[in-house]
Amino acid sequence: MKKTVLLLLVCTIYSVSAKNPKTSVVVDTTEVFNESLTYKVVQDNEYLQLSISTKDNDIIMSMLSLGVTVFFDVKGKEKENVYIKYPLEPVKTNFNKGQVPLDGFQTSEEETKRRQQIAKLIENDLPQEAAYNYFDSQEQFHILLNSLDTSLSYIYDPQKGLLEYRLKIPKRRISANSKEDFSKLAIGVKTGKLPDHKPKEDDSSRRPESKKRGGGRPSGGRGGGRPNNSERPESQNRQSSMATIDFWFMASE
Repeated sequence: MKKTVLLLLVCTIYSVSAKNPKTSVVVDTTEVFNESLTYKVVQDNEYLQLSISTKDNDIIMSMLSLGVTVFFDVKGKEKENVYIKYPLEPVKTNFNKGQVPLDGFQTSEEETKRRQQIAKLIENDLPQEAAYNYFDSQEQFHILLNSLDTSLSYIYDPQKGLLEYRLKIPKRRISANSKEDFSKLAIGVKTGKLPDHKPKEDDSSRRPESKKRGGGRPSGGRGGGRPNNSERPESQNRQSSMATIDFWFMASE
């Protein structure tokens, strides 16, 4: 009798499993290295997560003060129709006049002080509002609680001097097409431009290092980085010593 009940139970479980197969989740990870920044993309069937990390103090100040805009183009053509921008406006800081010296910090105390200032800025001064743009439609949203199912944050480790930008966004916010093919998805990352920003010299010959996990070929991209200040007056150099980011790469290929 017990054997019969056990056999029926096994058959029932198998029948339920056959009628309700679990959907397989494929996780795809891509890492791209460009200058002093590391870009990491993790995506599955529903979500895309982007991490941007750096220890470069000038780039950290650029990301925090000028804001970061992340663009998505599912066709891989680097169109700027879909994006997330945070913060919305440049953030005023009380230590902009003391940018990192060209020869670096002279003492560990100076570097520790700057790291403490950065940590305080992230904790107290960054706004909680970001912008989501989808072609002709745009809305502002709270970076933690919103109807877009999108989260955004800055994580800073003052011990290591490492800043990490984290974004998690549903793929349906990147493309409204439920059957969209994300294999050609290109991601662009830009920081706001300074008032005296000048076009960068052609750097198409530079290629970032990239590493792909989860199958496929390595991703590529076009770079951006520090402005050339060699021929500018000292006052302008001080104002524009903050590096900017202008970089596109393939999230998957």
